[in-house]
Amino acid sequence: MGCFKRIALVPIKDFRTAKSRLAGVLSVGERQTLARWMFWRVLSQVRRSGLFSEVVVLSKGSLLQGSKEGFPVHVVEQDPRLELEEALNAYFLESPWAGSEHFLLPADLPLLSRRDFLGLMLCLKKDGYEGLLVPSMDGRGTNGVYLKNPSGQRLAFGTDNSLSANRALLERSGIYPGTYYSLGFALDVDTAEDLLWALHNGLPFRGPV
Repeated sequence: MGCFKRIALVPIKDFRTAKSRLAGVLSVGERQTLARWMFWRVLSQVRRSGLFSEVVVLSKGSLLQGSKEGFPVHVVEQDPRLELEEALNAYFLESPWAGSEHFLLPADLPLLSRRDFLGLMLCLKKDGYEGLLVPSMDGRGTNGVYLKNPSGQRLAFGTDNSLSANRALLERSGIYPGTYYSLGFALDVDTAEDLLWALHNGLPFRGPV
C-alpha cells in the first residue's frame, strides 16, 4: 500500500445491526439503508475534498473491499471482540501507516460537505496544530480527531465526555489540540431527534425515511 501522506480513518459497525436506537421510527431495512448511505456519503465527501491520499475503514468484518467509484478503500478488519476505543488504540499502536497524518471521523455524518473539510484544513494551516478535536452537537462527544503523527496515541470513546477525555490524553502525550466547530461534523445520527434535526436542515437522503 505504500506510504500515505494523509489518511482519513473511518470506523464502521456491521450495517446489519446499525442504528438500533432508531428502531422506534425505522424498520431494520430502513436503518441498514440509512447507515450504508451515510457511510458512502462520508467517503464521497472525503474524496471530493481532495485532501486525503487514502481512506482506511476500520471494520468488524468483511463488509466491503476494493473501491467505490474509483476511490481506494483499504479495509482493516478489527478483532470483533474489541470496542471502538480498543480497536482504534490497537490500530494506532500496530498499523504500519500510523506514522502518517490521520483524520478520524464517524461514518454517520449526513450533512458533511467538502466545505467542512476545507475549514478544517484552513484551521490547521493557520494555527499549525499537531492535533485537532471536532466536537459533537452537544459539545461533549468527539466527532473528529486530527493527528499529525498518531503512532501509539491513545483515544477515548464511549464515555460521557469523550471530548475532554481525548483532550487530556493528547495533552498527556505533549499535543495541545485546537478545536474545530462545524455542523457537518457535529451532527451524527443516533436517535430519532438527530434524524429529525438532519431532515429539517437539508438532509439530502432520499431513501425510505
